[in-house]
Amino acid sequence: MKPRLIVRVGLDAVRAEQQGRGEAPPWTRRLERASDRPLELTIAELLDGAPTVSNGLITVEVEPPMVQIRRLDSLPPVRSAALSALVAHQASTFFRKNGHPLVTGATWLAASHGSPRQALMAAVDLEVAEALVAGAAKAGFGIER
Repeated sequence: MKPRLIVRVGLDAVRAEQQGRGEAPPWTRRLERASDRPLELTIAELLDGAPTVSNGLITVEVEPPMVQIRRLDSLPPVRSAALSALVAHQASTFFRKNGHPLVTGATWLAASHGSPRQALMAAVDLEVAEALVAGAAKAGFGIER
């Protein structure tokens, strides 16, 4: 398994850990979030000195309530790309906006034994998404997912 760097972002703290290092001891780091410090700078500081990963890309997991997650089984049976576009176009129907633009994503979940097919949808404030990308970039990383 290739080493992966995973960043978890919550309201109170951000954490990073490298998984899949084989025999090497795990690398982890945690920083408290301060209300007067931009998220971008907190992410950059968290990743400063992080071990390198082969492709330079990290995985970011945003925790509720910073991310809104919904499951619906009442959407029309469209292709995956159309599902993402549908959810993005109708974001205010599925998610609370609170006056902030959202970044959305959606995928179909595997159907289970006669149950309707469910869509898994997520949304995060655009400002948060931009801060994550900028903070990772300051530390020399890109975001894979």
